[in-house]
Amino acid sequence: MAVRVLMLDDDTVHLELSQKFLRRQSSEYQIATAETYGDAIEMLDSEVYDAAVCDIDLAQEEHSGLEVLEHIRSKGRDIPVIIFTGKSREEFAIQALNLGADYYIRKSATNIENLYAELSYYILTAVEKRRTQRALTETEIRAQTYLDTAGTVIIAFDKNLRITMANKKACEVLETSESDLLGKDWVSEFIPESDREHIKSYLNNLLDGKVTPDEKEEGAVLTPSGNKIIEWYDSVLRDAAGQVVGIISAGPEITDRKKTEGLLEEERNKARRYLDLADTVLLALDRSFNVTMINRKGCHLIGLEEDEILGKNWLESFVADERKNEARDYLVNLVEHPEDQSPGCIMEIVTSDGTQRTIECHESVIRDDEGEAVSILCSAREILTVEGLSYSDDLVSKSLMIREEWWQRIFDSSPTAIVFFDSKGRYIDANKAALDFFRARDKESLAGLDLFKGILLPRSVLQSLDEKGEVGFEYQLDMRELNKELDLGGRDEHSIIAGGNITKIEDSEETLSGFIVHLNDITEKRKIEELHRSNEEMFRTIFEESPISIEIFDADCRLIAANKTALDMFGVTDEEEILGFDLTEDPNVSEVVMDSLRAGAAIRTEERFDFDLVKRRKLYKTSKSGVIYLESVFSPLVIGGETKGYITHIQDVTAKQQAEKLLKESRERFKELYSNALTGLFRVRASDSLILECNDQFASLLGHSQARELLDDTSFFRAHLEKPARWDSLKERCRDVNRFRTDLRITKRDGSKIWVRLSLRAAPEKGFLEGVMADITQEMNALELLEKQKHELSEFAHAMSHDMKNIFHNMIGFIELAEDENDLRHLKKLKALIHDTGELLDHSVALAEAGVIVDEAEEVELDTIVRDVAESIIPADVEYAQSRLPIVEADKKKVAQIFRNLLDNAIIHGEPKRVEVSSIKEDGNYLIRVRNDGKEIPEAIRQKIFKRGFTTSKSGRGFGLAIVRRLVEAHGWTISLLSQRETTFEIRIPTSSYST
Repeated sequence: MAVRVLMLDDDTVHLELSQKFLRRQSSEYQIATAETYGDAIEMLDSEVYDAAVCDIDLAQEEHSGLEVLEHIRSKGRDIPVIIFTGKSREEFAIQALNLGADYYIRKSATNIENLYAELSYYILTAVEKRRTQRALTETEIRAQTYLDTAGTVIIAFDKNLRITMANKKACEVLETSESDLLGKDWVSEFIPESDREHIKSYLNNLLDGKVTPDEKEEGAVLTPSGNKIIEWYDSVLRDAAGQVVGIISAGPEITDRKKTEGLLEEERNKARRYLDLADTVLLALDRSFNVTMINRKGCHLIGLEEDEILGKNWLESFVADERKNEARDYLVNLVEHPEDQSPGCIMEIVTSDGTQRTIECHESVIRDDEGEAVSILCSAREILTVEGLSYSDDLVSKSLMIREEWWQRIFDSSPTAIVFFDSKGRYIDANKAALDFFRARDKESLAGLDLFKGILLPRSVLQSLDEKGEVGFEYQLDMRELNKELDLGGRDEHSIIAGGNITKIEDSEETLSGFIVHLNDITEKRKIEELHRSNEEMFRTIFEESPISIEIFDADCRLIAANKTALDMFGVTDEEEILGFDLTEDPNVSEVVMDSLRAGAAIRTEERFDFDLVKRRKLYKTSKSGVIYLESVFSPLVIGGETKGYITHIQDVTAKQQAEKLLKESRERFKELYSNALTGLFRVRASDSLILECNDQFASLLGHSQARELLDDTSFFRAHLEKPARWDSLKERCRDVNRFRTDLRITKRDGSKIWVRLSLRAAPEKGFLEGVMADITQEMNALELLEKQKHELSEFAHAMSHDMKNIFHNMIGFIELAEDENDLRHLKKLKALIHDTGELLDHSVALAEAGVIVDEAEEVELDTIVRDVAESIIPADVEYAQSRLPIVEADKKKVAQIFRNLLDNAIIHGEPKRVEVSSIKEDGNYLIRVRNDGKEIPEAIRQKIFKRGFTTSKSGRGFGLAIVRRLVEAHGWTISLLSQRETTFEIRIPTSSYST
């Protein structure tokens, strides 16, 4: 299969050699060549290539081969790109590979055949790799399309149970993207904690072949919106050798189905609770009259547990013998001829102890869609008699109803939670206060409450009840466990303090028939009591242990209590010696304080306290003498709107007074040092850089004579930064590291710029930044010059290496062709290359010398030198004009070379009829302009005319104007090509460079 290759190189000789040697390696090559960036881009955009081989340097172009590489990658093209260059610097290789180059091959001046064999190998390898990748990608796309259109979750794991693949449905169910899933641990990230150990064990055993995949297994997975259920089908993945490499699990999401099943089960349980709470017997029979359901009331009536009744034949097991036939006929007719049968009858049933009881039954038949009976539902109540009268008697029923309603109102309106239990501790009923206590939705929610399980009441309370008829209690009730047991979903508290009592209920024969429990939540009451005790203890501790002096006075200002700190502060050994002291008699307490206290207002003071006054007035015995300074807070104690006394909080601030005095003296000394410092010191507001404070040196650095010129609320430090927006980054760094140093450029008042070294420190609590600033312009200029020279030397050396390697490469190529083909015509090209090498070396030496720093400066009359150069270069048929030129400080030989190259370039390339050299003075500079009316320089090449190696001549080497620029810059001048109709070069010379 043909391999189409585009080769880019500015050397036509090299392109010719490359085609010859590559075709020797393979006849499949179809090679297209390009010498410029523009040609290469046009060919790439219009044709399809299997690979591209690019040189980096394109001497006559401002673009490079790396930009061609960047263009290919920016268009999303995945063709192999090989950089084939003579550049040996490592940074070029790194840059090329970072831009997406497949290989970086350095041209060699030896063994050309092996070099192109290597190049061919990498071209063919890269092309084959791309073709294989494309085929693989197409296969993967087809497989992924199938996976993403599947309606089930599909996930694959490796042997470490990390996700290696997830289809679109899996991402939807897990609510995340495939990129976020890949590599994550399936068990720890997506399996609920309660299932992790089981699932991990099962999957590891599946990988080890210890178990076979389950036919299906339902499992929960974690998602941002909650757990979801998936019906999993698992299979092991094997490689080509049959080794297990992972697991693939697939299955539908069944969350909604499971929720529906859960709701159905919940409804069934709820219905069951209703049945158990019903005050009538409820049961269900199948077509053969076997019991399929019976509620608690029915079990209680018969005297058996539910599992002892279910499945038994109702007629054979529970109906009295003398009434069986009657009951059977009734039920058969009810099923087969419902229209002829009333839905009710009286039955005699036999209980577990052989007692016969009469029940009144009401039945209904449940039929399927085709009208066939599938079940009989029966509700029944026992008919009791009292001395021959039935409870159904109207008078008795009415009396009982009134009495029941009266008790029910009392029961429901009680503020205390009341719960009834039967003799076996099973819940019977609860009032509204009980529902509030348990945060229950309704009475049926408490159906699972069991007195004897030990959840509601401690076993110790129940044991005490065996000895007494009534027991009071107070204990910690675990509401979390109770909620879990009853599924109430009510209280958020883990536990509460419950108080109340439990009472036995006995009938007239002193037989236990049930229990009644009264409950109150006394948690808040106990918390308040505990809080009162804690506060009282806390205030007592604060008073006794406080490091601040505390004194308490009665309403007459007589001392009634003082803590240990107060006694120590005032030199008193025993509290009894100072009790009764009258505050109004203390000369150290001002009238302002007393007036404030009498007015019922608190007051803060800081005053001197003289112990000698205390001793002279004999107010109390004190071991102290002299004067101290006290900071005091006097506050009235107001209770119920009436002042009951006063409290004082006092601190000895003598040390503070002394420290403030020393601080004031220190500040004065610092101010003197600050003002006279030889470096700039300043403080600015952090929010907007307003200059708050600075010394004269800082002002001088910004171009001001005194600091006060900047302290006018209108001067901002950021305005003096070369880039004012940098202020935000300086603030951000101060917030991160608090203190740092940086070098930057600032703009002075007159617009000139200098380099400064800035040390900044943040004071975020005070809202300002402070720093030190020093002028380092000379240091930075020296470093910049050194770095520039180092860079130029490096560039020059590598450029020379690149050019020489290219020439040697081409020389050896033609030598090998001459030997292999026995064709001496190749030697003519070799001779031309040797001649080019000599010219390259001569011009390179000239270019290198042009950059030498000028060290033999003298007064030079430009007018004379330029006129002499012009006379030796400009032909007689070209008109020449020159205005008066200044005298400057310069290297005479180098100045002559500048104008020789400029005028020579104008004559050779411009072919003018007139050449003019003029001079004008502008903004402190002399502008020397060399103008000719020859051919105009095209816009496309104006930007690269001073570059080394640029030329419009096929035979030139492009060093002339590059040498001019280096000679001009060596003098500290600048040169530019003006945008004028006539070709005009302008040399800008500062006026400080001339003497007269």
